[in-house]
Amino acid sequence: MTNKGFPGVDKYRFFLEVISVAQKCTWGHREGHQLELDPFNIGDVCGYLYGEIYQFLILLCSGAGMAWEADRNIIHGCCPDPFNQVTYRLIREKR
Repeated sequence: MTNKGFPGVDKYRFFLEVISVAQKCTWGHREGHQLELDPFNIGDVCGYLYGEIYQFLILLCSGAGMAWEADRNIIHGCCPDPFNQVTYRLIREKR
């Protein structure tokens, strides 16, 4: 969704990469799975997981990063499902 007046989306691409799955993700996410998404496009991401990462997408869109991450273009986290927990990495790349 470029050229719509949202500088962060015009400037960057965002990817969700699944690092691990504790048991079996009911949505079907699996280790190594990589999806492109943005604040306006959920892609093929589970709605609960997207709700968890949305705040981080907005942060990455603004050009900022998390203070504790070694690379400001990456944010690590996990989904809210405590039994089939998916750990992920959000990646920001310049277009």
